[in-house]
Amino acid sequence: MKILFVQKEGGIFGAENYHLKVIPRLLAEGVEVDFLRLYTDYQGGKGGEFINRLNSIGVKTYEVNIGKYPKLGTLKEIRKIANDGYDLVHTHLIHADFYLALIKTFLGLKPVLVSTKHGYDNTFTSKFGFDASKQTNTPYFLLSKWAEKRMKASFTISQGLRNFFIQTGLSKPERMRIIHYGFDMPENYLSKGKEDYRQAPKQIIIAGRLIAFKGHK
Repeated sequence: MKILFVQKEGGIFGAENYHLKVIPRLLAEGVEVDFLRLYTDYQGGKGGEFINRLNSIGVKTYEVNIGKYPKLGTLKEIRKIANDGYDLVHTHLIHADFYLALIKTFLGLKPVLVSTKHGYDNTFTSKFGFDASKQTNTPYFLLSKWAEKRMKASFTISQGLRNFFIQTGLSKPERMRIIHYGFDMPENYLSKGKEDYRQAPKQIIIAGRLIAFKGHK
């Protein structure tokens, strides 16, 4: 299988760390993975640590400057890359979702299009968390909903995020599944020494913040 990951990137955060963990595992399983990085001159610019780290593990990468608004020439450039023999195009975050949805709708996209949701609008969540009842028809919401309808399937990183997308009407239950981030036990726990973290004979490790939205009460 040949997959193209697509994301706008301006620094290494949650979604980027996800790629740096998942892509090597996919490569080890024999999956061919390329990465299309969308960027702007005012946020990140061309190149950078993330793209260098992908290149260092043998990932073929592309970079396209998307500017502030979608342009036909930019969409055609992305389409040319995406239609180059891939079985699946996997978008991450709203810019990639929207741009590839535009291409699929108006210019033609050959591969299957799917999306992973790593979060939601920071402006909204900083005020309301993930309270679906507070969502109104903001530009972010409307663009997200329009793009989501063009996806073959979507995935969220938590049950709480999936609930939010369904309760707001951004997606339908049958079209959205959960793939948790997870973490590598040897790298994050065992390699640091059991004795440093052993507080009782039996312990439970919880990955995530201890808040109700994450399912912890």
